[in-house]
Amino acid sequence: MVGMILRNETDIALGDLTISEKRFQVIDFIPFAVESTSFVTKIHKQIVLKPTSFPDTYIIGRLFIYATSGFTIESARDKLLMEAGYPWFLHRSATQRFFYLP
Repeated sequence: MVGMILRNETDIALGDLTISEKRFQVIDFIPFAVESTSFVTKIHKQIVLKPTSFPDTYIIGRLFIYATSGFTIESARDKLLMEAGYPWFLHRSATQRFFYLP
């Protein structure tokens, strides 16, 4: 898709494409999708989950990592959008942008 745009074979390309620094230099990106990640695993029948199986510090630590990495990614994306000339996306509050609220 990127090559076709650079060769002027097409005017627009839609698809699941990660915004990298090199791609951002030659293509105007507009965010149009919300990406989510899910994990599924099979639990062995002999495993018994107890309240002490996952300590609170482990859970709090993971939540902290998810929250801080999300805000870091959001900040980087906001900077790229502003530089690309899409300030309309940034007129919402940080909470609205983080949770993709209207």
